[in-house]
Amino acid sequence: MVTKLSHGVQVEKMKRSDARVQTVTEALGGVIRTVKLFGWEQKMSERIDTQRQEELKAVRKTKLLWVATTLLTNLVPMVAMVVTFTVYTLIMKKELTASRVFSSVAVFETLQHHFKGVANIIPVVIQAKVAIDRINDFLLKVPTYCP
Repeated sequence: MVTKLSHGVQVEKMKRSDARVQTVTEALGGVIRTVKLFGWEQKMSERIDTQRQEELKAVRKTKLLWVATTLLTNLVPMVAMVVTFTVYTLIMKKELTASRVFSSVAVFETLQHHFKGVANIIPVVIQAKVAIDRINDFLLKVPTYCP
């Protein structure tokens, strides 16, 4: 669920970035004379600013998802450990000794380390997929030539 949401946010962020870069490219490449001739500097600047604000919204979403993912990767193993100890003592009516606690904590630390590793890899894989999709779209685009 978080992965799918992250993918969507990454795609949205890249679209917003592309739109702004395209507008800047239009403004800088040959169009600048026309913009100045007709006095469109203010309008072009507003258009770029609007697209930048949209891009920043997508960046904020990405950062919020990163915070949520980091929080989850740190909380889930701790909650699992607390639940395990609670079930062991309250439901199973077993005694929790120091040796059991220390060995269990060691196991949970190992699990937490691997859990964080997977959580760190997921955003990289999502970014790679979005980049590959964009390259694929670019390569499949039919070229348009001006006669």
